[in-house]
Amino acid sequence: MNETTGGRRRRRWCRARAAPPIEFRLDAASGMPTYLQLVHQVEHALRLGYLKPGDQLPEVRDVVAALAINPNTVLKAYKELETKGLAAGRARAHSSRPP
Repeated sequence: MNETTGGRRRRRWCRARAAPPIEFRLDAASGMPTYLQLVHQVEHALRLGYLKPGDQLPEVRDVVAALAINPNTVLKAYKELETKGLAAGRARAHSSRPP
């Protein structure tokens, strides 16, 4: 018997996340700031139809983990996209808007 659960088994609920429709790539040799590289990649994906209005952008923590960059860099890029009217953001989720 488990003392902390009173003999009951705890269930762990894991929610599977769908793969994001965009994977960011960085080019250190480009001379362009990292956040602008992210912004340009989203703009390009929207133009080409890889991203559609309402698609979720990757979570900040996922981009940080994949690219080993500062979370503030990703937040700055997402904020820039909101300013341009290309993304709508909530506290933790961002989605693309029509250009």
